[in-house]
Amino acid sequence: MRETPRSGVYVKLQNSSKMSRNLSFPELMQLRYMNVQSGNGFSVDKDLDGYNPTREAYAVGGATDSVEMVDNNLLSYNAFRSTMELLIEFMGRQPDTTMQVIGAWVNDDNYAFIEVSDIVFDREEAIALGKERGEEAIWDFKNNCEIKLT
Repeated sequence: MRETPRSGVYVKLQNSSKMSRNLSFPELMQLRYMNVQSGNGFSVDKDLDGYNPTREAYAVGGATDSVEMVDNNLLSYNAFRSTMELLIEFMGRQPDTTMQVIGAWVNDDNYAFIEVSDIVFDREEAIALGKERGEEAIWDFKNNCEIKLT
């Protein structure tokens, strides 16, 4: 298991709640698409606002059976938008007590993953859940880095 810091747009968008309030939904969708196309990722709520927890938290993918995985060079905006709309609809049907985000990231082989992730507040629990789900990595919000599991 190794931790890999990320920089650039990914970190900036993680803390983008103030900026997001000034953008329309279509503008946010395009911004999130461009983030993935640049090889970075994001974690957002169903309104596409960046998720910025106030305490230690981890995003663990695999919260649903539906995961979009595509060569990032082949990911069109229309396919991205369609996937995001389905995940937003799914999250809208969840109880208000469910702590989830839509996460996107690009692995070392340039494959983009777009999925719903559970928010877990304990590091060891997050690592165990990620391994159980067969995840390549989980996201550590406090340290702005991924924790590789494979």
